[in-house]
Amino acid sequence: MKISKYLIVKENLSEKDSVERGRDLFYLCGKCGDSIPSIAKETGGCTCGNVFIDKECFRLCVDDYANFKIIRTK
Repeated sequence: MKISKYLIVKENLSEKDSVERGRDLFYLCGKCGDSIPSIAKETGGCTCGNVFIDKECFRLCVDDYANFKIIRTK
């Protein structure tokens, strides 16, 4: 899903940082531009595979944190 208007909540994260979740928060992949709801309805990820959510295990996987942001829609 592409979101054109958003506010950056957090960027420059590392794998050691805690990552926020919320109904109005999305994870933005800087590589492919896809956004994923932080509270996912099903397991899945962005087009390029940089950001992936395993809903069954409540796990977020990010390959390249330099290309990852937490955003909120306007």
